[in-house]
Amino acid sequence: MAIENILLIGGKDWAKFDQLRELGCRVSRAESISDATEKLTGCELVVVEARALQDGWADVSAANAALFVSGDRQALEGISKRAFGCISGFVSQTPGRSELAIMLQSAWAQRRLAVLNSRNTSAMSNAELIGSTGGTTTLRETIRKIARTNATVLIQGEPGTGKGAVAVELHRQSARGAKSLSSVDCATLDADAGELFGSEAKGVGLLELADGGTLVLEEVNTLSAAAQERLLQFLQEGTFHRLGAVRSDVRIVATASVDLAANCKRGAFREDLFLRLNIAPVHLVPLRERREDIGELSEHFRQQLSARYGSNVVAFSPTALKALNDYAWPGNIAELEHVIGRAVIIAAGKTVIEPEHLHIEGGFAPTVRVDENGPVQTLDEVERRHIFYVLEQCQWNRTHAAVKLGISIRTLRNKLREYRTAAADNTPQQEAA
Repeated sequence: MAIENILLIGGKDWAKFDQLRELGCRVSRAESISDATEKLTGCELVVVEARALQDGWADVSAANAALFVSGDRQALEGISKRAFGCISGFVSQTPGRSELAIMLQSAWAQRRLAVLNSRNTSAMSNAELIGSTGGTTTLRETIRKIARTNATVLIQGEPGTGKGAVAVELHRQSARGAKSLSSVDCATLDADAGELFGSEAKGVGLLELADGGTLVLEEVNTLSAAAQERLLQFLQEGTFHRLGAVRSDVRIVATASVDLAANCKRGAFREDLFLRLNIAPVHLVPLRERREDIGELSEHFRQQLSARYGSNVVAFSPTALKALNDYAWPGNIAELEHVIGRAVIIAAGKTVIEPEHLHIEGGFAPTVRVDENGPVQTLDEVERRHIFYVLEQCQWNRTHAAVKLGISIRTLRNKLREYRTAAADNTPQQEAA
């Protein structure tokens, strides 16, 4: 159960909520809101008896906890919407086990959406499309035009090309900019995509929670066949079925690191769903095809990351800039940001970043270095080294790495689990992340 710590405030008879313990929750109590201040820390759900609200609600609201109110519905209707900056809802005076389970599911879903919105709102301040070349200028204009509409958008491009930044910019410039911006990595969803559509086990899904806002479906090509069918129905009708028809006004922005049209030809993705998603297509070119932007991007990351890490580096040497421009950047902008961040840290105490601080070569770094005088490596060892190399290029984004490796995210996780079990001394630390 995702909601574990619950605080009951007010009311004399909370016996009806003892079933919460049977659902795996830890329950504590307070006589009034004023007495609850110290118990709010670490609390995930607050249940307040309506009459206790006369004590005030500021402390409870500040706790940023999901809030449901039990008791008199009329008392709730007049106060709940203006009383709480978080979540409010009604629980009957004598809730049954099923109602309590629904309450927990809804609270969990609302908290999950709040976390997603917080993460994406934070990302919005950094989601700048840097570059002054013709292609980048055209991209910004394309985003501006598409953002005005309510069309479904499909963003395609290699891992690390900035698909997430484009999705954020589309939302920010749209009429939905003040509403929620949520995202979900489709590779992490179960076959039934309960987190997306909702289910008895997972409660309300993201499609409902994001109503009025924008929902980004990352790596949409990894959706199961069943989830693809349900998503197609939603895009066609604006509804999907979960204990009856559910309607949601949400804009879908999908991303893919593979060629979805090619996947359709191979039968790996529904062509009718592809056509529905591809109403407003955006294609992002790899960094190696927009080399004129590398200098501007590098300087942007140097300033940003120097401030973040408290570094005093103020410039790149000419040879460092040449190395940056000569490198093939298989991990694209994400790899560039990672390389600059590492260089800023390594060059601490210096004022200029030199080539030796970058740790890159003039082209694609070899995946396996062979020592002619050393022992022959097994295929398992070669595979292991290659997987770690690709993970490094993808900034340890497992979804993107799986795409580049041509394997499923589940296969990649199983491989990493095997390497963890082997506990090899030279296994990179990020493996355990």
